[in-house]
Amino acid sequence: MNAPELERVAPSPARRWLRALLVVLSLGFVGWTFWDLARHWDGRMPEIRIAWLIAACPPIAIGVLIQALAWTVLLRRMTGQPIPMRPAVTLHVDSMLARYTPGKVGLPIVRMAGADAVGVTARTVLV
Repeated sequence: MNAPELERVAPSPARRWLRALLVVLSLGFVGWTFWDLARHWDGRMPEIRIAWLIAACPPIAIGVLIQALAWTVLLRRMTGQPIPMRPAVTLHVDSMLARYTPGKVGLPIVRMAGADAVGVTARTVLV
């Protein structure tokens, strides 16, 4: 059974104006940021402070873990079946790293390839 065709509804004039305003503001912000960066750029290599780099790692790791756990919970609720935690977290992290594959095909391909490891279909992880 096919899903019914969704009607395409024309956006309201207020929505079109809001979209135009947001585009103008976004472009203005990007332009201002480039101008400010060019004004302050001295051409030297930026200084990397190892202590700050190390201090930034735990919050990043915690954020990735929380996102992976949330994705696992989402899969559990979508499928109504238990999803093994370790393979699900591994699959999520692998697919996040694959996001940087040229063509933006890495994330869905890795998730589809690893769907069996978490006990769901490839179609489910694409939703």
